Amino acid sequence: MGRRQTDWKGRCMSGFESSIPRLGRIILALLAATVAGSGPAGRMVFGGEESECADSAGLTGDVSSDLRADKGDFAIHFNEAGRDRFRLKGELNGRLLDSGAEGLAIRFRMAGLDISGTLNANGNFRTEGEIGPRFRFSVRPKTGEFLLSVSRVFLAEEFKAFGVLQTDVVKPGIPVSVPMTLTLGGTDMEFRTVFAYTGSAKSGVGKYRWGKPVGKHGSGLLLFNRAVVEEDREHPQHRFKIQGYLARPDQPQIVRSDFGNWTFSIGSFTQTIPCTAMNSKGKRHVRFSAPKGSYGIKKFDLDTKKMKFYLSTRGILADGSTGRGTDFPTVGSPLTSTAFTFAVSLDLDNGEAFSASTRVYVKRKAVGIYEWTGLKKPKTGGGGGSDFKWPVPYYFP
Repeated sequence: MGRRQTDWKGRCMSGFESSIPRLGRIILALLAATVAGSGPAGRMVFGGEESECADSAGLTGDVSSDLRADKGDFAIHFNEAGRDRFRLKGELNGRLLDSGAEGLAIRFRMAGLDISGTLNANGNFRTEGEIGPRFRFSVRPKTGEFLLSVSRVFLAEEFKAFGVLQTDVVKPGIPVSVPMTLTLGGTDMEFRTVFAYTGSAKSGVGKYRWGKPVGKHGSGLLLFNRAVVEEDREHPQHRFKIQGYLARPDQPQIVRSDFGNWTFSIGSFTQTIPCTAMNSKGKRHVRFSAPKGSYGIKKFDLDTKKMKFYLSTRGILADGSTGRGTDFPTVGSPLTSTAFTFAVSLDLDNGEAFSASTRVYVKRKAVGIYEWTGLKKPKTGGGGGSDFKWPVPYYFP
């Protein structure tokens, strides 16, 4: 994917900006600019594949749905071998650690490096010896939070191919996209992180920071502000309740096709609903209600003016191996923090398709609790009377 910086002067979506407070409209304009300038339309997540996401300073990167990078940095010394370093901090999908960390094989590949090892019971691994690359990796089995560092290496030549320049580069810097592969157990996580690079002819540094996850996009943007996951007390199946917003940079509303389909994915579970099975309440709402006693998506409602949606499910299996489940942790899991991928693909009346996805992060109070929640119930906002607060990402100055 080409490296570029986004023009932050994108316009807001006029069709519903009057219902959003001024701060929300400003942030939405920034997010809309990111979507308008982003890569190939229609790219999205369905389960464990990759997605394109908006991150710091208008830069973009490919992100494995099993891994989220929150912070990172690297230092390059062009004329001194063995002094370079690289660090990354983030969170792994909890399902990778359901059986604990002890004995899990780990492998990290980046810029010619290929380092392997085995985690101990605490989720730690470090290379031994006084010479050669020093690699350290640690992960908290209960939360999936990880820290990765590499030092005593010479990365300058490899990083030049990623866009690192051996010349004066002043703030805010230029985007440098670094591809990596982290393998944990039998799962390969291929991803890239985009750093803001500044430097000189002698040395340089790259910095990356991504705050709260605000969404990953294909041809549109998906934000969530409320999520609840409840497990059945007798069977390993879950009920999901998700509330959020859809957005397009070019059109204020979404109008469904009369003949197409709307597809929804929660983790490994996917359900397609024909547009003919949906009802419209006037010109404002698109609604679906499943027949009594059916499983999967129970209700879906989209306010096409405010672009606010609500989705609820019933009886979705936890086991995703059959294609009918989500792979979401059960009450017996040692995790208290995890995430699932939520994605939509909507056929529209103009022949186009709206596609978007996001990672929904949820927590529970303790092991054994049947309910997980993501973000607190939103408070009423000021100005336009909106009933949500936009999650604000971090940006480089």
